[in-house]
Amino acid sequence: AQGNVIRQQGFGIAIGDRAAPNIFANKIRQNKYGMVINGSAQPTLESNQIEENGRDGIVVTNTAKPKLKANTFANNGDYD
Repeated sequence: AQGNVIRQQGFGIAIGDRAAPNIFANKIRQNKYGMVINGSAQPTLESNQIEENGRDGIVVTNTAKPKLKANTFANNGDYD
């Protein structure tokens, strides 16, 4: 996914199982949760703006291992 504005959803982006997508230059804001990554997913998240989500900017569970590079996390409700 590249260059999208994702807002006013439950989960802005949800990635699971063994997925390994490239998520680049998106605006993820005003959702309940910005991103949820679970299972054994290994996405690459680069240059995204993850802001103003009601709860967490990003949630990582299970054995997921996202690669983070140059993302902006700001003003999320519980945790950036």
